[in-house]
Amino acid sequence: MTILPAIRLHNAKALPEIQDSKVLFFCRLIRDADKLDIYRVVVNYYEGNRKRRNPLIELELEDRPEYSPAIVQDILNSRPSDARLMRTLNDMKLLQLGWVFDINFRPALRRVCEHRYLERILAVMPSNEEIERVRAHLRDYVKGRLTGNTR
Repeated sequence: MTILPAIRLHNAKALPEIQDSKVLFFCRLIRDADKLDIYRVVVNYYEGNRKRRNPLIELELEDRPEYSPAIVQDILNSRPSDARLMRTLNDMKLLQLGWVFDINFRPALRRVCEHRYLERILAVMPSNEEIERVRAHLRDYVKGRLTGNTR
């Protein structure tokens, strides 16, 4: 029973304490793969010419310029945010940006960089000082992780 717990926990906000190193490895691996797949789908959607909204992606969130300061604060504190804070599509985008703090393996993080997923999501966010702080923090965090200076 290695894969089933990993599948069950693939979209949990955080993993519980897992003693079995093999189960933990697969939990982390599947979670990273899931994030990469979702990043690919949502970035293509955000960048596309959306004539019709997709409720499966947008979860029926309002597409307004506002976003939650609490989700921004979570990002600036290098932690994933809680989906229950989402009120707008921009909140969802911020939440997705914060997933980078829960990427477990450097190859997955390199893939995020190669495809410029974070930058591409940021490109469809409002342009203001707060979002620029988010951009800088994410850039520094990812650079630190890839050079071995953080987690």
